[in-house]
Amino acid sequence: MDTSQALANIKQSLDGLQKRLAATDTPRMTGPERFARHATFMALRSPGIDLHSEFARLFPSLARAVTGPATTTTPGWASELVSGDLLALLAEADPLSVFSRLRQMGISYALAGTGSAKLPIPVPAAEPQADWIGEAMPIKVVQTPFSSVSLVPRKMSVISTMTGELRRRGVENVVRIFQAILTTDIKRAVDKTLLSDQAGTAVAPPGLRYGIAPLPGSNDMKADLKALVGDLIAKGAAAPVLITNAADAVSFATMPRDFGIPIMFSVDLDPGIVIAVDAAAYVATAANPEVDVSGDATLHMESETPQPIVSGTFAQPVRSLWQTDSTGVRSTFECGWAAARVSWIDGADW
Repeated sequence: MDTSQALANIKQSLDGLQKRLAATDTPRMTGPERFARHATFMALRSPGIDLHSEFARLFPSLARAVTGPATTTTPGWASELVSGDLLALLAEADPLSVFSRLRQMGISYALAGTGSAKLPIPVPAAEPQADWIGEAMPIKVVQTPFSSVSLVPRKMSVISTMTGELRRRGVENVVRIFQAILTTDIKRAVDKTLLSDQAGTAVAPPGLRYGIAPLPGSNDMKADLKALVGDLIAKGAAAPVLITNAADAVSFATMPRDFGIPIMFSVDLDPGIVIAVDAAAYVATAANPEVDVSGDATLHMESETPQPIVSGTFAQPVRSLWQTDSTGVRSTFECGWAAARVSWIDGADW
């Protein structure tokens, strides 16, 4: 069967649908109908015919209908354009992500089905409370003190677009481009907030340094680190972890190999700042990221303060991805963290 005959058969089978949509005041396509349209385009792709134009000519009501984004699970339409599990990319392909490394060393908590949680964090006693006992002797009963932290996941999301020309130049190239964009943006945005001294907001978690007065730094690296770790241990820390600026991390090359304290670095931490976190009192959560691809959406092309595209709201400039032969990729990532014991130095000059 040639392409013209196939289109004729499709037209005949969808006549009833077209009549129904034409009879309504605000025609809309259902999910299965949108899938049928996209599947038809892909199955009948031919270098000798413009299927978008042909479909618009045969089914003008359907061509004008508002459609939702294609999902990443539809082979041939979107799944080839997006990367896989971004949690794995954060932890493995991008080992410099402080959030992912600290999450692995601390307490990872799943918040599936709940919006937030108040979690108990044990506070180590000043002295060990266990004791040696003889056979058949009674064991002493002690009270273990606890503090608590509130864990509230927040949502991070970003959209990138590309032209149809770029998309058609090669799927492998597109995958690499968007994989790099997504991993870099997500890693840096999460780490920048995580390592800050900013208060939490209605949409973002607080930085690790928020509400904690810094210790003064100096040009004596060993003295600074001794004071920093000592301050953290005084708060009850059991598993100190150090986080520093990427340039300052070079100074740690002079430390003995058996230094014994894990060290992380980030380009998103200001020089002169060194953070100490107790991994035993650090809790984090992260959901599997969602990646959606659409060629039909309308976007407010604004990178700072985008507005909802609704009546009465000024949102300019606006771009129709369908009309301009473009594709948008949206990544959404939910995560959150809380730390009960943190110390930090400001002004280290090593």
